[in-house]
Amino acid sequence: MVMVDWRAIKQKWLWGLVIVGLLLCGNSMWVHAKATLAQHLIASAWQQSLADGKPHKPWRWADSWPVARLKVPATGADLYVLAGAHGTALAFGPGHMDGTALPGASGTSVVGGHRDTHFQFLQNLQAGDWVLVQQPNAKWHSYQIQTQRIADIRKGGLTLPAQGDWLYLVTCYPFNNWKAGGSERYVVEARRVQANQISGKTAEADANQPTTPTQVPAQLNVLTKWQTGYYSSRVDARLASAHF
Repeated sequence: MVMVDWRAIKQKWLWGLVIVGLLLCGNSMWVHAKATLAQHLIASAWQQSLADGKPHKPWRWADSWPVARLKVPATGADLYVLAGAHGTALAFGPGHMDGTALPGASGTSVVGGHRDTHFQFLQNLQAGDWVLVQQPNAKWHSYQIQTQRIADIRKGGLTLPAQGDWLYLVTCYPFNNWKAGGSERYVVEARRVQANQISGKTAEADANQPTTPTQVPAQLNVLTKWQTGYYSSRVDARLASAHF
């Protein structure tokens, strides 16, 4: 009769679980370290853009670069907006939607981000809150939130204003949904406010920077004139394929 050493088998299983746990922890620490390093490199690239007004990739093989800085005093959010709302860029921060005005420029700008990471704070914003945007020329602009709404891209899509300077922050909805890529989008609409229109404590003071209308460097300004019809359909198509 063969005797089974259950104690030895149990010890092997325990050691196996320990090794698997260590590997998982190590992988988690590596992912966190990589994300932290990426943010430092993106911040450094943004400082270079502020110095010379030119786009700078955060690392040599990157397919995106920071085009704006975004701060929300109400939540403490401080993020760099990357060029392109595609998967690679969205892994490291919110992305600017191609075909819309750059954040801070004249027209309507659309910025997308993941609902469970960089844009999770959108659910905590309220009408009247400020969104501060810094352009590559170091100028800050203030946007005040007007509305928050849920848009179904299968039923009319995202209607954008034909006039005025707007910033649309968009993410997937609902926030607690385990699967991304549904048809609903959570949309925060903010309108730019000139410095002379702000009373009391100014939003610019929160950013420690004055705000004056200015031109964006030509090499960074993809589109400053907004035409609702054609570009709205292009944005809807991109929103439908983007998984936030």
